[in-house]
Amino acid sequence: MKCLALALLLAFAAPALADDAPTPAVSPSVEDATMASFGAKNADCREWTDSCAICRRDDMGAVHCSTPGIACQPIPIVCTKAKTP
Repeated sequence: MKCLALALLLAFAAPALADDAPTPAVSPSVEDATMASFGAKNADCREWTDSCAICRRDDMGAVHCSTPGIACQPIPIVCTKAKTP
């Protein structure tokens, strides 16, 4: 009886444990797109935030953003550091 239960368990659990499913493509979230578009529209801004994530433009012009927290409530995006002449 124990062998039958074990066989049934393996028969149903094995497919669920398999890692054959393809990983879905990750599209940017609305927040990321908004933060990215703010940076694109405000080229003179070196650092901006929505109080959940912070984006900074490096010396080469590349943008690097932090990851927002899980329970964060964003505010309208503001530039916190403008490009200095």
